[in-house]
Amino acid sequence: MNMGIEEFVTWLGQEVQNRDWSYSELARRAGLSQSTISKVMSYAAAPGLEFCTGIARAFNIPAESVLHRAGLLQARPDITPGLRELNFLFDQLNKEEQENILRMIRGYVREVRETQVNHETQKS
Repeated sequence: MNMGIEEFVTWLGQEVQNRDWSYSELARRAGLSQSTISKVMSYAAAPGLEFCTGIARAFNIPAESVLHRAGLLQARPDITPGLRELNFLFDQLNKEEQENILRMIRGYVREVRETQVNHETQKS
């Protein structure tokens, strides 16, 4: 048994428990059969692409995150979990909503930078 699979199964079980779901509920939300969930949870089958994308859909998280946890995808070291989540959430918005978010972020970054500059100027 691959240690990565053991960690994945542990993570999956904890996520189901945190949501107060049954494995039947997970299967329903993921669009997978209960037997498929059971096979992965009992190490009788390894999680594959379809399984991981279903789990991602059920948990409303990026499929990339689940694939990485399952050992099916190597994480890019330059992309942090926060950036991955931000991108996932951003993609769920329409064009106008995305523009609004970008304006808010730009304004926030300007404000933070100005505060830093003012703080540095006061120290001098």
